[in-house]
Amino acid sequence: MKLLIVTAIKECRKDVAEIFAKNGINAYSVTNIHGVRNDEKNDMTDNWFGSDWEEDYESIMLFSFTDNDVAGKILTAIEAFNKNKNSRFPVKAIVVPVEKTVGFF
Repeated sequence: MKLLIVTAIKECRKDVAEIFAKNGINAYSVTNIHGVRNDEKNDMTDNWFGSDWEEDYESIMLFSFTDNDVAGKILTAIEAFNKNKNSRFPVKAIVVPVEKTVGFF
């Protein structure tokens, strides 16, 4: 089992939901998040939230437990989405292995 975590600006919520649905994730959680950056680095590629440290953007985090194959499909779809969108605020995703669970499946 894997934990898939995706962050994006709120404007991309429907796009990410569509990617999830097309790739087999029908149940997931969404929460509002606020990114904080405490340094003054000028390299935008190092910033998880995609903005410089003085700007403020409303973001979301979507997460779901899934299997390795579905997680891989989601990452591929998000990579393609980011290339096509060519946005200053790319969707970010990470897959984390889950070692133990209680109450799942």
